[in-house]
Formats: sequence, C-alpha cells, structure tokens
Amino acid sequence: MITPDEAIKIILSHIQPLPVEKVHFTNASGRICGEAMYATENIPYHTNSAMDGYAIVASDTLNASNNNPVTMPIVGEYQAGIIHNPIPIKSGEAIRIMTGAPIPPGADAVVEKEATTEDNNQVTIFRQVKDGENIRQAGEDIKKGDCIVSRGTKITPAIVGLLASTGNVTVTVAQKPHVAILATGDEIYEPGTPLKEGIVINSNAYTLLSLVQEYGGIPHYVGIARDSMEASKEALTQALSCDIIISSGGVSEGKYDFVISAIAKLEFTLLVERIAMKPGKPCIFAHRGNTLYFGLPGNPVSSMVSFIQFVRPAILAMQGAKALQKPLIKAICQEPIKRKNDGRTHFIRGIVSFEGGQPTVRITGPQGSGILRSMALANCLIILPPDRLAVNPGHLVDVQLIYHPEV
Repeated sequence: MITPDEAIKIILSHIQPLPVEKVHFTNASGRICGEAMYATENIPYHTNSAMDGYAIVASDTLNASNNNPVTMPIVGEYQAGIIHNPIPIKSGEAIRIMTGAPIPPGADAVVEKEATTEDNNQVTIFRQVKDGENIRQAGEDIKKGDCIVSRGTKITPAIVGLLASTGNVTVTVAQKPHVAILATGDEIYEPGTPLKEGIVINSNAYTLLSLVQEYGGIPHYVGIARDSMEASKEALTQALSCDIIISSGGVSEGKYDFVISAIAKLEFTLLVERIAMKPGKPCIFAHRGNTLYFGLPGNPVSSMVSFIQFVRPAILAMQGAKALQKPLIKAICQEPIKRKNDGRTHFIRGIVSFEGGQPTVRITGPQGSGILRSMALANCLIILPPDRLAVNPGHLVDVQLIYHPEV
C-alpha cells in the first residue's frame, strides 16, 4: 500500500490540462480561467462621490459640530450619469452632489446629507469633514492594466462583476472534462426498484454524478456493469471517449471483482492499487494515454471520501486550476476518538463549528463505511495519521473542510 499523499502525487503527475474555450462572461462563474484578463480602463473611471451630500472644501468645516455648525451657499448640483459643464467651487461654497457623480473642480471632500440641513439654497454642516472623505478616486478599485483574474483561478461571482465593469465580455476558460460514471455489481439496482433481500439501490453513481458537476466536470452515466468480465469490459469501452472514467465497486479481491482485469485488457496502465487509508483502501488509479481511470470502493462513504481526496483534485487540475487543496485547520476535539492500529490514515466524518472564534469538532456518529447518513451530516473530515491511535477531548486534531473552496 502507498500513503494518500503518495497516491495524489502519482495522480497529478499524469494529468494533462484540457484546451481552452471562450465563453460569455455571464457563463463564466465557476469556471477555471484559461488566460489572464486585464483591465482596459480605470475603475472607477472618474473620481466620484461615494455619498449623496455636498461637495465642499474640507478645511471650511474645521471645528464644526452640532453646537458650532458651518453654513455656506449652494452654487450648483452634480447628478450621477449626467455630463456636466464643470462648476468650480472655492472656499466657503458647496455643490449638491449625488452618489457616483464626478467631483467638481476645487472640491476635496463630500459631506453626507445626514450630517447637514438645507434651507433657502444654503447648507448647514454639523461636523468636521476630512480631506478626501467620501470620495472614490479614479482607479482606486482597479487601475488600467491591472490583472482582473489570473490563469488557473476559479471565477467567482465577484470576478464576474469585475469582468462586466471592465468591459471583458468574453472570457477564456478551460474546457470542462467529460467524466464517465459506472456502477458495478449484480446486486446493484436503480432507484425506484422495489426493495427485497439481496438488492442494493444504486446511490453511489448519483453521488458521484453530483460531485463531478460540483467540481466542473460534465458527467456521463454509463449504467451498471454486472459481475462478469464481458460486462465490465463493455461498460469501460463505452466510457473510453471521456477524459476521466470513474467506477464504483468491483475493485477488491473478491471472486466477482473484474474491474482490474478489464482495464488491463483495455491496455490501461495501473499505477495505484491500494491506499493506506480508511475508508477507501481498495482504490485504484490507472491511465490509457490522457484518459484517467479511478476505481473507487463500493461502500458509499469510501467512494465519496476517495473522490474528495483523489478524483476532485484531478478534475480541477485537468482544468488548469491552481488551487487544489481543501483547507486544513486545527480544531479542538469535543469527544474521545479511538482507532485501530492498522497503519492507515483515518478520515473520520465530523462537524466543525466555531465557539468564541475557536474551531471545535465532533464526530457525526457511527463511522461504518456504508453509513452514508454520517457523510451527509459531515462538513469536514478529521484526519488521524497512522501513528495517532487516540484523541482525548480538548486535544487538537487536523480537520479538512470538505465544503470550503480549494486553497
């Protein structure tokens, strides 16, 4: 067996990034940027007011207060979105101004309307205003030539907003990998099948399908391969046009596990066969050219944990993503944990929360690899290395945040 860290190094070393394509910026959220994008103008384009109020000379309000207000005449008005003939002001004057309107020549501050009263075209100011206050400088958000989003960065809704504001209508992104998903086993049946002894409902394929979508892949469900060499080979052959193939089950050493033999017949090179982890030991990785194959365990939790640790970063790396790691934090364990001395890294389903700013974690209940409910409740995995056999309440543990964006 190899360690989880060794396995991920092998996997990532065999990934070739996919080509790029151009999409409209409104379709770019969640995609991986394939080419750095730059600002063609300053944002804001011009120096403008951050408030509805009055443009003034700040020094005119020295020592102003509720008991010592300053009154000055209003000599004009600036509205947002209207091109004005410049109205210069001098000390002792004010111009009524709206949020987003350009700053008049001579003004160096804006006092918000709430700190004033207006009467008979005069404004009375009840506080001292600082030089530059409530003014947004041209380019203070983005300067012309600044990089908006770098290659390999996941495009977020905020980045979409930056793309819109800088006029980048089309964006170069990595193509999404096509991912084939198949289940294996004579006992596996599709949802909706009446339950009876010996039947297992196919949940893994649909969990994996959802995970593939979450990390930017395009899933293709191949179906269920029954327990024979012919069925396994036929299902895998159907999937060969995809960038990644994921199967669930059939990768152990049982009499009716045919997946490893089937991928050998299809000329895949097997690189990882067993990983020193729990759950997820019978997890395999192989490739045929640039096509990657992941044989995940059949138990639902084992399948999902293996996906998070190995398939997820592979899908992201294939899109050229720079951030591949789920955040790892230290948290105070709230209950005792004991584990077997089996030489494996244990991934324990947990719920992390914050109390007084300090992360704490508790387990989700029974940790059997077939108990999918405990995975549904979890928002993290407590990671215990092979040499850590027990945790006492109050002790720190390593926690992997499984729903937090990659870092």
